[in-house]
Parts: sequence; structure tokens; C-alpha cells
Amino acid sequence: MTAQPNRQKRTPPTRTRLTKRTIDAIPVPATGRTVVFDQDVRGFYLETTSSGARSFYLYRKVNGRPRRVRLGGYPDLTPEAARRLVQKTAGEIAEGRDPNAERRRRRQPDRSDPTLGEVLAHTVEHHWKPNCRTWAHMERLFEANSPTWKSRRLSAVTKMDVLEMHRRLGKENGPYLANRWRGVLHRLFEVAAGDFNFAGGNPVRKVKPFTEHERERFVTPEELPRLFDAIDAAEDVRIADFLRLALLTGARKTALMRMRFADVDLPRAVWTIPQTDSKNKSPVYVPLVAEAVEVIRSRLFAAGGREWVFPGRHGKEHLKDVRKPLAKVFKAAGFEDVRLHDLRRTFGSWQAANGSSELLIGKSLGHRNTRSTAVYARLTLDPVRESVERATDAMRSVVHADRKRRKAEERKQKRKGHG
Repeated sequence: MTAQPNRQKRTPPTRTRLTKRTIDAIPVPATGRTVVFDQDVRGFYLETTSSGARSFYLYRKVNGRPRRVRLGGYPDLTPEAARRLVQKTAGEIAEGRDPNAERRRRRQPDRSDPTLGEVLAHTVEHHWKPNCRTWAHMERLFEANSPTWKSRRLSAVTKMDVLEMHRRLGKENGPYLANRWRGVLHRLFEVAAGDFNFAGGNPVRKVKPFTEHERERFVTPEELPRLFDAIDAAEDVRIADFLRLALLTGARKTALMRMRFADVDLPRAVWTIPQTDSKNKSPVYVPLVAEAVEVIRSRLFAAGGREWVFPGRHGKEHLKDVRKPLAKVFKAAGFEDVRLHDLRRTFGSWQAANGSSELLIGKSLGHRNTRSTAVYARLTLDPVRESVERATDAMRSVVHADRKRRKAEERKQKRKGHG
């Protein structure tokens, strides 16, 4: 007769009626966990861990598979409340539902009705970062002006909400900022419809943007000498040269800040703005007048092998924030309403005043006009350079004439003093 192998008998689980008194009497294990089943309700038990935490569970087969469902922690959940929850959970299991799976779904964000914060993060990562250089500005624009909106679900945003916020921003910050905020919000709802299958519509469509009047500010002939005086007197030579090139090239702020010596052909006097730094996503060729070449040569001499024409504070990156130093120069010039982009407008207006065509001005500013693309392709830089030279010479003539006049007045005053 074959001997039967020795089989260890399984220790039966501890059972008692789970009450406050019996639970408080259960010792905390030194390691691991202990389990005590309720003697009345099948599958209902209390688990105690070595940290002292106690939790109620229900052990049942869910769709044929053994599962343990956490009911809650003791003492927040009383034994009596836990028993009622056992009945409710057991009923759900009998109906074929999986309480654990439903709990996981509740914890996950509702993809069909996400929060604005979730859509914003998704839009930044998958739409703006790959395609838009100003993604950080748009993200800050929304977060700074509507920080509490990030936690709101799209279905909770109404036309009246958007209308009131748009009006408030327009009153406090002006129509331009309010319209930019509206544009960002409109884009978020469009992304939600396409990527999240949000079917609640776009309430921003029903809110009309404010009318914006195009800014026409430029530096006048009377103001130009004051600006050049302030630039020459600026403490930071780097900012002074930055402003000189802004006036002499008409380039945009971002392109100037990212200007590399490798992109400048000094013998040919041409600066190539790569497509990665160009607003219209194509290279821009900027003719450099003699004074601009001299500015860049002086920057090259002082650069010490650095990559950037206008390096940042530590030299490793390019200049990134010019607001405060520019404001200081503009204040010294007596300007209260001049912005850096107004120098670009000034560059174009002086060309127009000296007889240049719109085509030449647009080319010098790097404008991309689909109607003139073919003409632009045939246009060499020579007439563009001539247009820029006429404008910059005219600006310098005004400045020199004003300085000559002031020196003459100073000499006249001195003679009167000696007399």
C-alpha cells in the first residue's frame, strides 16, 4: 500500500463578531498583517497591518474570480456601517459588476469631459510645443488670467462665464489681451472636441472678440534724436547695441535675441535669420548697412568666442528678457508709450517716407505675402539694401542735424556768457 504524503493542515482563519470592542482588542502584528473574519457575515473581515492601520474588506468571487474589495478604514468606517456596505457591495457583485474596476474608472479622468487644466496640458505638449514658438506665452496667458478655471470641467463652462471673463479682462487689461485669452480658450475647446471626443460644444464661439485698433505708434523725426541720445548714454552696452540693430534692421525681438555670429556674413553684409527663428517659418535675409556691420563687429570683438551676438547673463544662452533695460532707455528718452516693436514700425515708416515701395519695405521686414511670393523670389537684396540705406541715412541725418543745432546753441550761450 502506497504511503500517503504528509500534508500540513491549514490553520483555520480567526473568526469573531467584529465590533468596536473586539477590533480594539486585536493586537498589532510586529511584521506583516493579520486577518480576522466576521463570524456572522461570509467573506467580511478586518485586516490589521504592522503600522497599526485597520481596514474592512469583503472577499468574494467576482465573475468567477476571487477578489477582495476594500470597504474602508477603521475607525472612520464603523463596523455597523461596514456591514451595510457589505450588503450593498455583495448586491453589485451579484448583478455581475466589479466594484474594483468601477472604482478604478472613477479615479481616472473623464476623457469625454476633461478639465480645462487637462486639456491645456495636452494641448501644450501635443499641439503647441511642436508647432508654435510662443507656446509658453499662451500657456502663461491662460494660467495668469484664469487660474481657477483649470479645475473646471468643460461641461461646466457656459457662454455667460466666458462673456463675463472676457469683458472683465477687456476692462482691466485692454481688448488685445482679452481677445488673446479668448483665442486660447477657443483653441482648448477645439482640441477637446477632436482629441477628447468632448461633445458639449464650444461656448467661446458665441462670444465676439473686441474690436482692435491697429497700433500706429512709431518714433517721429522730433523724437528720434532723443532716442539716439538715450541709446548712446545707456549703461548696458549690450542693450544699446540691441536697440541700434533694432533700428538699423527692423528685425523682430526674438530674432535679435537669438542672433548668432554664425548666421552673419560680414563680408557680404547679410544676416540670415534661420527658419527656426523666423515668424513665417522660412529663412529671412536681412541686408546690413555699414553702421549695423560695425555694431556686429564690435560685438564679435567683445564676445570672446561665444555663440550669441547678445549673450545672456552667464554667456551660455542668448538674451531672453529685455523689458526692464529697454524701459529704462525709453524713459530716459522721454517716451511713455513706445514699445520695442514700434522701432520695427519706425524702420518701415522711414523707408516709406523716403520713397520705397511696399514690396521693398515688406521684403526688408521679412513679410511673407502669398500674392507677392513669386516676385519676392526674383527680388535680389540690392534694391532692398538701397531702401534700408536711404531710411537709415535719413534717420542719422535728422540726429546729426539736431546734435549740430544743439552744439551751435551751446557755443552761442558760451559767447554770451563771456560777453
